[in-house]
Amino acid sequence: MSEKVRSIGKYLRGRPWILVTGLVGLALLICGGLIGGGRSGQSTDSSAAGISETEQYRVSLEERITALCRSVRGVGSIRVSVMLEGGEGYAYSGSRLTASYVPEVRGVAVVCAGGDSDTVRAELTDLICALCHIGANRVHISPMGDA
Repeated sequence: MSEKVRSIGKYLRGRPWILVTGLVGLALLICGGLIGGGRSGQSTDSSAAGISETEQYRVSLEERITALCRSVRGVGSIRVSVMLEGGEGYAYSGSRLTASYVPEVRGVAVVCAGGDSDTVRAELTDLICALCHIGANRVHISPMGDA
């Protein structure tokens, strides 16, 4: 084994650029894994469960809207559904990711106890429009049926 090491050492003595190039390449591989967040071979909990970032965002919006709407006087049981415009968007500069964008809210549907009251519908519509930056024509409030 030491014979092979000696022969490699003799070969590299006259050619230091080979050693330098190899070390630089190894350093780039290591740094690339660290800078890239070590994504290769690793998965987040959400991707392991098969839930996309867009789906997580939609569910999070539904939970926030539900919590706010519950606090409105006259609202009882409530169910909220959010429809998004497409998926996430990305901006690149060359091959480098510079920004990511969440999809816009296309519409919100609410079914709630108290949804048959004009006052409750108006209050919920205003609340959702302000929260999601959408027009009132993209919000629908319905009374909850007897089940």
